[in-house]
Amino acid sequence: MDGWPKGEGVALIERVEHVPSAEVFLDPDSEGLFMAMAREETMVFVFCQGMPGPLLLRPGDHRTADRVDGRRLAWDEANPTWAAGQLLFRDAVEPASAHWSRNHIVAPTAVDAEDDTGLVRAPRRAASFAKPVHALMEGHYLQIHQVRFPEADMGVDEGVHRVEAVRHLPAALLHPLLSDPAWAGGDLVLATVHGVPGTLLLPGTDVTVLTAPNPERRRSDETGPWTGAPFHDFTGVTAPDPAHQQHTDRALRPQAPAGEAELYPSRFTDPAQLALHMNGVTGVRPVPLAALPWPHSQHKCAYTPQGKALALTYPGGVSPPSRPHRPSPAGRGRPAPGHLRAGGRDPSPPGAAPRGRARCRGGRRPARGGGPGWRGRRVRPARPGVSRRRSGSPGSGPSTAAPGCRVSGRTFLA
Repeated sequence: MDGWPKGEGVALIERVEHVPSAEVFLDPDSEGLFMAMAREETMVFVFCQGMPGPLLLRPGDHRTADRVDGRRLAWDEANPTWAAGQLLFRDAVEPASAHWSRNHIVAPTAVDAEDDTGLVRAPRRAASFAKPVHALMEGHYLQIHQVRFPEADMGVDEGVHRVEAVRHLPAALLHPLLSDPAWAGGDLVLATVHGVPGTLLLPGTDVTVLTAPNPERRRSDETGPWTGAPFHDFTGVTAPDPAHQQHTDRALRPQAPAGEAELYPSRFTDPAQLALHMNGVTGVRPVPLAALPWPHSQHKCAYTPQGKALALTYPGGVSPPSRPHRPSPAGRGRPAPGHLRAGGRDPSPPGAAPRGRARCRGGRRPARGGGPGWRGRRVRPARPGVSRRRSGSPGSGPSTAAPGCRVSGRTFLA
């Protein structure tokens, strides 16, 4: 099968709603980069043709298509997904034109479709099934674009993208966000999807997910996440229980049809490169023991740092033991904290015995290596609570240590 069809990955924006302030529904304690920007900018919600819910765009610029097949442009405008009527979000306004700093962005130009009769297409699209939106979980491949004209030209898994994060916004907290909370049909599902530049808001209906995703694509998506976390943190959201979702998914997911894996063309011609792509984990892949450098261990293996880092990610992983720090005897090398060097001499700390020929309690000299600024033969530091005896002299007492967006309707969002 050939590559991506022309027009895949873009959808017609049918309506745009601007919300001047998001303080009433965004979490004020979130410290994410996009959250800090979102609090200072107008929130932009777009309603795209064929998408299952409105999209809250992340702050910043976005890519749009400048040329679209004329047949598709006419079909999209004649078959809208979102009916005109009351604005969905509270205090929202519908912009009359693009922002002044982006007024050079115009509607896409209609062009003649290229002749693609010679392209080889898959015999059918990938199998999918419907499930309740509240059973949607991370790792599912969600159908975010239902139909693209012409429908027969759609790819095997076109319009399907991996869900990276799912949050539920309780129905009791929808009043500050929606002008009509009944539209959500209960709790609102907030999904962060790979390749979608924002948060997808899904009402309480069924959604479509793939039965058996492309294993090569899934491996790429897992190692290269789109965000790694939700774009927006809403106040009061909850994370669904993974165990309950797994149980629901096993009950609803059907068996994949025969020949499902053959629908997906491989991007690799070398079996070794395919094995590296599928089995590699942060640069580490399983190999025979004999393939490791002598003496057949990770003693001299170039991937040892990645292997140790990977081990820490598993349950029970611990950091490798580090060499304990052994402080040098007091007074040797760098002066102890709290002692300043004045006039070429290290003054004693407050409350310490005077320098020079001063005597400690009992008339004994301080133990070697025990006083600040002491200069002399290096000796081994005494263990705490144990006095060190000098040869031919009485034992000394313990020494004193120092204290120490801008888009509008009729735009194709990419």
